[in-house]
Amino acid sequence: TTVAAALAHDQVLAGAFPDGVLWASIGQKPDLIGQLDIWARELGGTLLERQKLSVASNEVASMLREKRMLLIIDDVWTDEAGRPFMVGGVHCSTIITTRLTKVAEELGLKPKQVYCLDVLDEEQSLDLLKELAPEVVAKFFDQCRLLVQELEGLPLALHVAGRLIQ
Repeated sequence: TTVAAALAHDQVLAGAFPDGVLWASIGQKPDLIGQLDIWARELGGTLLERQKLSVASNEVASMLREKRMLLIIDDVWTDEAGRPFMVGGVHCSTIITTRLTKVAEELGLKPKQVYCLDVLDEEQSLDLLKELAPEVVAKFFDQCRLLVQELEGLPLALHVAGRLIQ
């Protein structure tokens, strides 16, 4: 999620996708049609409330046909939840984040398309925290070391914690 967010805000990458970025946060209990409707609205359209998921997905796909956009499908827990968002046209690129390698495989991604991001070790975690809250880490180093241990090297958790303690 943290890497995807950085890519979504990268100015160099933005030049490759002049029509922008669409982001869907899926999670364990997703509102798939609701998320697709958000995308449709961002694209200047709307979806009918009670339509089938496959129809909604196809409508968004048709809206994206000529667009140059980056699509981010974040926190996917099942292939059934991710598949309706794989709708980009030939000029779009898609990033999928998931904790489960099996989901990436079920979505048909080839091994070269999958990047497994390990958690950060303690030193890397402290470096990230120092970047986000340098004065706090300098003043409360031992407590920050305990914090990074508690957060188990998870980049998003460290990012949130770093912003909060700053």
